[in-house]
Amino acid sequence: MGRKHSEDPDPSLLGEEIGAWNGDTFVIDSIAFKEKKTWADENGDPHSDQQSVLERWTRPDIGHLHVEMVSQIPNFTRAIHYQRTWLLGKPGDEVHEYSCAEDNVGPPPWPWARDQSV
Repeated sequence: MGRKHSEDPDPSLLGEEIGAWNGDTFVIDSIAFKEKKTWADENGDPHSDQQSVLERWTRPDIGHLHVEMVSQIPNFTRAIHYQRTWLLGKPGDEVHEYSCAEDNVGPPPWPWARDQSV
């Protein structure tokens, strides 16, 4: 990656991201997340203000978009790995609005976490 992260980044819900192309893969490196009761992904994996996230976005073919994400959180026994592939919609398909209210669901137990207060 060409650019470096800020020396003292201002934390945000999505973190400070730096992205660059590596061949046909768009790589995003994120740090400086706000400490909130939110999840790192749709599986309910936890996040922390101390985490770092590396995403790799690819188009395996014209009809698919794929992401692989690795989240490293201090005091966890292993990294969190997440991946998903989306399908290209058909002409005329619509994406409907979706609302996820803050703190509407308690987090699941994370068996790999040493410090469950994260």
